Amino acid sequence: MPEINLTGDDAKTWEQVRALNLPGEKIVERVQRADTLEAWQAATTAGLNPDALAPLAREFNLKFKVDTNVAHVRVGESGAWQKLTDAIKVAPLAPFAAALVAAGDASGRERSTQTTTSLSPADAVLTRNAARAARSNPLRSSAEGAK
Repeated sequence: MPEINLTGDDAKTWEQVRALNLPGEKIVERVQRADTLEAWQAATTAGLNPDALAPLAREFNLKFKVDTNVAHVRVGESGAWQKLTDAIKVAPLAPFAAALVAAGDASGRERSTQTTTSLSPADAVLTRNAARAARSNPLRSSAEGAK
């Protein structure tokens, strides 16, 4: 196995990870959980469906950052940063735009985080779940129509 020499922030980060004394699977699990949380934060900031965005983030290696009330995304490590609401209109996210917009307002506009920060985390989950329950399931309605 080739030797890898880490320097700067990478070396510090590796020392912090090593100090946790976790098996490799647990480290991977925690990194995936952090990536999922970033996707959720970006989706909720942009008024999009976090349930749809999180798996797409893993599939397409999406990276997120949230500046004030605007979520940005890039594909991979070398892609250009763009507004998340603009990115869902082009590849690779365009085929999933309907699912991504389903939780937010129909226009997919950026929404202020002030509306979500006034709720406690538990109330935010309850509100989100109530909104999901109120939405019609397009798969169920088309399947019932085919009978």
